Amino acid sequence: MKKKELIFIGGGGFAHEILEVANQLGYSVTGYFDDKETDIGLNYLGTLEKYYLSAGNYEAVFLAIGSTNRKTNNLRQDIISRLESTNVKLPSLVSPQAVISAGVSLGRGIFVAHGVVLSVHTLIGDFCIINTTAVIGHHSIVGSNVTVSPMVFIGGRVKIGNNVVLGATSKILQGLELGESCIVGMGSTVLKSLKDKTTVWPLLNKLSKS
Repeated sequence: MKKKELIFIGGGGFAHEILEVANQLGYSVTGYFDDKETDIGLNYLGTLEKYYLSAGNYEAVFLAIGSTNRKTNNLRQDIISRLESTNVKLPSLVSPQAVISAGVSLGRGIFVAHGVVLSVHTLIGDFCIINTTAVIGHHSIVGSNVTVSPMVFIGGRVKIGNNVVLGATSKILQGLELGESCIVGMGSTVLKSLKDKTTVWPLLNKLSKS
């Protein structure tokens, strides 16, 4: 059986995790675009600008750049906008070791890592990252380009807006709503709903608008 070919945008450390899942799903990742050559061991195809000039040459692409803060999330937003303006295929990569329950809905370009649990009737928007062992509770709705870092817990019936970053081991209590572009720092426990662009700093026990 012929493998499905795929190109990565991004070749850093996070791309190594995605590559493992892509290979398990039967994809052949034939190369990557990045600002510079990395140690991922794939064919380096050039900078992002080179990709934009040659996008028509590739059938399927995966955004393999992660997000840990507002700057990197804005970078992802910009790349996503440019990808959506082309006709390229944008597959989702879901680890065979993830638990995907009944009624789960997944958008385009999503990465779901090993050990993730998506409970019943969750909805995950386009270009989300659901990283290792994260748990998303029943009937929760996650917007587009949301990063759910390792070991995050999201309770049932939570609503998360677009372009949110949830730091590793953070917790969102059931029934809460997070507005767009919120940043929840590593180790935070969110006890109440957050407005757009709120940042939560766990060590300082502080909320801020940015």
